[in-house]
Amino acid sequence: MAIEVANIKFYHPLNMDENLDDYGGDINLASEIISDQLQNIFDNVTDQERIEGDTEYRKVFVYNHNTGTGSAWLNVKCWIWQNTLSADDDISIAIAVMSPPDTLYEAKNYTYKKPDTIEHVDVISLGSLATDQKAAIWIKRIVNAESQKYYANEFKLAFKSS
Repeated sequence: MAIEVANIKFYHPLNMDENLDDYGGDINLASEIISDQLQNIFDNVTDQERIEGDTEYRKVFVYNHNTGTGSAWLNVKCWIWQNTLSADDDISIAIAVMSPPDTLYEAKNYTYKKPDTIEHVDVISLGSLATDQKAAIWIKRIVNAESQKYYANEFKLAFKSS
């Protein structure tokens, strides 16, 4: 059986309190991230954040629900398909540590990259994901001080077997 894209799902971490250093941790299979839904990863930028500037981090898990022969998702790569639409903020990504599951405390010290193609030297390699296996990345969003308001800002990540 080939990989069914519908069986690759994205999830939030167990600890979702972004104001604590222990944000992150392991996967929360009860908290699926739905594509094309507003604020599915980052919340709206507040006026205070827009004026003062802000840096936030989010952990996202990718999980392989495919089963049967040929269900392993091999040599998975992740990159930024589309950076934010606003000129006043930016995202970058880093690989998460899976064992033990890392938290915001560790993630603040990671080196974040901006790969924009699967061929980019800084593309994130997640390895191969067999049935019911997961990998995770951290996303860092920087909002510049004195930013303009931007409604419905978005970014897109890409994942592909290479």
